[in-house]
Amino acid sequence: FDESMHSLDLNRKIYAPDMLSINRLFINRELLTLFCDPENELLIDINRDISDSRNTSFLDIMDPDFRNIILADPFYMQCKLLHNRYPYATFVLDRFQVEKFINRIFKCKIRKTLWFRKIKNINLLNEIQYDFINNLPYENTKFEHAFFRLGSSPLFQSYRMLMELKQIYESENRKEAEIKYNKWKNKAISHLDPFYGRMASVMEKLKMEFLNYFNYPNSHESIRKINNLPHIIESQTYTTSFEATRGRILFGNSSIQNEEKEIRQINLKRPAANPKCSILVRNKTLGVHIPSLIKEIEQGHF
Repeated sequence: FDESMHSLDLNRKIYAPDMLSINRLFINRELLTLFCDPENELLIDINRDISDSRNTSFLDIMDPDFRNIILADPFYMQCKLLHNRYPYATFVLDRFQVEKFINRIFKCKIRKTLWFRKIKNINLLNEIQYDFINNLPYENTKFEHAFFRLGSSPLFQSYRMLMELKQIYESENRKEAEIKYNKWKNKAISHLDPFYGRMASVMEKLKMEFLNYFNYPNSHESIRKINNLPHIIESQTYTTSFEATRGRILFGNSSIQNEEKEIRQINLKRPAANPKCSILVRNKTLGVHIPSLIKEIEQGHF
């Protein structure tokens, strides 16, 4: 199996897209990294975590002078590994990535509310979380009274503060977004609860990448189409190894692979024939078409 994988890898043609998306994936308790081309909806490669010493990452074969856009998970943005490798690239925290990050934080706040206050009305909290994920502003949510009835006004404050952060994306330009962001940061820092200060500290580290989004707002539409891929892969391949997962996705179905034909000129020995003729040698895979891959997995054909 390893020899076959090595042979298939040698025949792959790797390319650096104009816009590179880097996402995390958890398989069998192992952190993996997905490299995608959101503009062409292609999965380029799957590697172990980019900081893993066993890893020969897609990043290792890229040009260090890469100057295009990199969309990455907030976790990768914070570790600064990407910034050190590609100092000339433009890093953008996409709207989808940030909202997913904030939704995860709010979910943790709900868990703490359940734990410390021993609230039994779990269905109500699930509905509150559903409203938050769907970006329903706190002024309009029908659950405002429920926070106080549950004895958890701090949860409502978290809802309001984190929702204000997501609403910055409604800004029409970067200047307006930066003004709203600074107001939000000052409010969070001045709050008595240390949670808000920690959240402000995290966002301040990502401020440049967060605001870069408003120079490239269309990037969200590109990555939105592939945002379910990590979740779908995790739900279908949670018991397999990294090598098996990578092999099945990259080489498991030729019908969903985007290929480039390699043509070479050869001299024919027959004198009466055209001395040169184009002949197909092999196909080189540039990536896996993500919508087709998702469809294959959902239909159980993967």
